Amino acid sequence: MADDRQKPRSLEDIKARLGRPIPRPSEPEASADSPLPSPISTTPPPPEGLGADLADAGRSRKTPGSPFEPERPAARASSARGPAAPRPAPTDPFAAAEAAPERRVEAAPTHHGPVEDVDHALPRRKSQWILLAVGLVAGLIVGALVVSVNDANKDYNRSVRDGKAIFAAVQASAEPIDHATQLVARIKAAAAGAPGTPPKVDYEAIEALQKIPRPFGAAAFSRRDYRRFNPSTVDSLFAFQRAVDASWADIAELGRVATPGPRREALDKAAAAAGDTESLQTGCVPAIAQDQIRCVLVYVDPPTDAQAKAGKLVVHTQPHGGQSAEKIFYRGQDLHDDPSRYVILTNNEASAAVLGERASAFARFRERADTLAAQLDATSKARGELETDLGSIVTLKEQVAFGD
Repeated sequence: MADDRQKPRSLEDIKARLGRPIPRPSEPEASADSPLPSPISTTPPPPEGLGADLADAGRSRKTPGSPFEPERPAARASSARGPAAPRPAPTDPFAAAEAAPERRVEAAPTHHGPVEDVDHALPRRKSQWILLAVGLVAGLIVGALVVSVNDANKDYNRSVRDGKAIFAAVQASAEPIDHATQLVARIKAAAAGAPGTPPKVDYEAIEALQKIPRPFGAAAFSRRDYRRFNPSTVDSLFAFQRAVDASWADIAELGRVATPGPRREALDKAAAAAGDTESLQTGCVPAIAQDQIRCVLVYVDPPTDAQAKAGKLVVHTQPHGGQSAEKIFYRGQDLHDDPSRYVILTNNEASAAVLGERASAFARFRERADTLAAQLDATSKARGELETDLGSIVTLKEQVAFGD
């Protein structure tokens, strides 16, 4: 094959490759200036005198690879009309190739759409990516804002709900506090006594007081959200809690004093002694011993009208009975002459600390009752102040929040 390419090629082969007609051996070779026959039909018209059948037979016997082609109908018609017109010179294929316009490079078609210009496709894709990134960033910012607002609303709603829960607990504490206040008032009245009624301990009221459950425990206010509370409201909240603790601590102490058993018996005796000290008049019967005047304490009955006119008083060695004697009411007489005939009245009110030594246990009991009553009053006041402060939170409405 390499030898064939290196062999000199004949003029006929070159013309055949260039599409030039090859003249017959009998015809002279066309000059460079003479017009060339048309490349459409290179077969000359048949000589005159030959029939169409002979021409057709000659064309049918054309062998493969022959440079001559059978006559076409257009050529046959032209031969019938006369000699063929001069044919235009064929164009140079190399010149046509040189004059061909420059092709524009285009992008290959893709499955996404029609063919796109590379110069416009790259910027367009870059802008699409930029828009996508901007959209993602904007979405993240909006999402973060939505989450932040939602979390703030959830915290707000939690604080409002906690405020309402505390307000409900404070309102629920009103009934036990008021009940305790009423029972303590009964205990104080019994311990004070009344005309014709000696002081005593109301054990029934004390037992009922111990059964009242403690209101407003630690669960009512612990682990709450106080962000919506005013500082004064928080202060009132803990002040009320401390007041409740103090009140119920005093209630428990009062119950221990009145526990059945030896303590109750001692308290009853102290109550009786306190009654005697407050209701019975005491006096002093003077006596001379070793040239000194000394007093013997006695109980003095209230004088009758006749005794009051005569200036006489009846004295006893026991509060309610015992040995009695009639004495002369002392009004400044000379005591050197039989001083035991006289009785000097004492000031019970000024001498209560001395005369009421036996009643000191009952006095402490009444003091505890007074302290408890004052503490319950302070607790009720603190409860009212806290309800007023919580009123501003109870009126708030919850905000819309997802997942709340």
